[in-house]
Amino acid sequence: MKVLVIDDNKETTDMLSTYFETQDIEVVAVNDGRQGLEAIRNESLDLILLDLAMPNFSGLDIIDYLDKEPDRI
Repeated sequence: MKVLVIDDNKETTDMLSTYFETQDIEVVAVNDGRQGLEAIRNESLDLILLDLAMPNFSGLDIIDYLDKEPDRI
């Protein structure tokens, strides 16, 4: 299993990464919405944990992008 964690709070991504790794789950963690969108495009993922309230490019922006451009991922 591979999980993507997108959150602007590094402490949150570090904590979740540590937890998932103790469960032998592969984790990709990013602290920026645009980096998260790139990871969605480039990684084969089973689960995405997404912070909706991030500055600049929020989780809602990611959802809107994915909804409008499903063929670009």
